[in-house]
Amino acid sequence: MEPLAGIRILDLSMYLAGPYGPALLSDLGAEVIKVEPIEGEPLRGPTAAYLGWNHGKRCICIDLTKLQGQKIVHKLASKCDVVVENFRPAVAKRLRVDYETLCKINPTIIYCSITAFGRKGPYERKPGVDPLMQARSGIMQAQGGKTGFPMFLKIPVCDYTTAMLNACEISFALYHRAKFGTGQLIETSLLNAGAFLNSNAFSDNSETGHRPLANADLLGVSALDRMYATSDGWIYIKCTSETQWPILCHLIDRDDLITDSRFSISHERCINDYALSEILESVFKSEQSEAWIELLDVYQIPSALVERQYIENLFIDVQVLETGLIVQKRHAEFGDIEQAGALIQFSDCDVTVGRAAPTLGQHTGEILTELGYSDNEIIALHDDQVIA
Repeated sequence: MEPLAGIRILDLSMYLAGPYGPALLSDLGAEVIKVEPIEGEPLRGPTAAYLGWNHGKRCICIDLTKLQGQKIVHKLASKCDVVVENFRPAVAKRLRVDYETLCKINPTIIYCSITAFGRKGPYERKPGVDPLMQARSGIMQAQGGKTGFPMFLKIPVCDYTTAMLNACEISFALYHRAKFGTGQLIETSLLNAGAFLNSNAFSDNSETGHRPLANADLLGVSALDRMYATSDGWIYIKCTSETQWPILCHLIDRDDLITDSRFSISHERCINDYALSEILESVFKSEQSEAWIELLDVYQIPSALVERQYIENLFIDVQVLETGLIVQKRHAEFGDIEQAGALIQFSDCDVTVGRAAPTLGQHTGEILTELGYSDNEIIALHDDQVIA
């Protein structure tokens, strides 16, 4: 039995921060119906992004600017447990798919609203996307570290985190409804996600706080928490505890560093960080990456090979294959595709990645039939360009 079996989610959202949350919940057994414009959402196109962020869903194409299209969404909402949207507040209301409208149709609906900056305040209606939130929340500046220059993160961390937050809050709201019988409006934002990712800065800005910054080479935050070049590539080590330090010195055949007054205790290593980095740079440059990883593993010093082939090596990684992190699905248009497998597991529940992402309007007729529309009514709606 899947944890969310029997739960139905109506997904009105687009891009990443909205749609990926319901996709993750589909892995837990939720049925997800994605509503897209007639022309499809903007992410449909030459990239594979849509496929990864919309797996496990059925798709219906509806023109929400038309009254008949809005009535279809109202019928869907009456039969769903959750609605997810990431319109700006005024847009949802104009299209009559806002919380106030839908909760009159379905009083126990859980309405998940995702915005850029939140549903109140001076930026309530201001548009926002991941890079803007990286900038606004201080992530770019933090990533730039001691260079003093902000740095853009290619991976859309605010979007991904927002998706995780909306999946979590939907689950919590479902639990609350099961216990108390009430639906509600729930919300999160890209700004919230940025604050969460940069939350260590809150305490670091206190009088006693200390915030580690990336070094000027952007290789890490200290000599014992950074990347090092090897003879054939790069590795990352994280040797930050007092018990690990002498072990590292021993395995690199530099026991003299243990008693060196510059490095004997953590405080001194911090003061002499640059000198320690120079020593370790020459050490790690002497051997190949795999040799270092094997040795560090033996002594249980946390380390990792820095992949130079971006994602390709993941597809042949023994650990990834063994844990089912990558699965193959049949897509109606692209054939066999590989995508991320289930990201969480339960000991007593089934968690599996369902169907591949839908093609545009793949299930329009099927879903309308389930709502009670006749074949003639569906043809008329299609002719009037209400659906596709």
